[in-house]
Amino acid sequence: MPKSKAKTALGRTIQVIVFELLSDPTARYQDQGTDCYTRQIDIRRRTDHLVRQLEVLGHKVTLTLADQVA
Repeated sequence: MPKSKAKTALGRTIQVIVFELLSDPTARYQDQGTDCYTRQIDIRRRTDHLVRQLEVLGHKVTLTLADQVA
């Protein structure tokens, strides 16, 4: 994405946040935090995706949960 498009997208995002905060007096901004996308990852879906990638590379994959490992 070119820099001008990225700047426009960021500016629009900030504009939407400001509009929402100003239009509703009871609204409060809460920062999602630096790990917001990490927390949203579906663990099972990510695991299945990684297993498929390894199988495509020719590996046979057997998984055991870390809690079950002695």
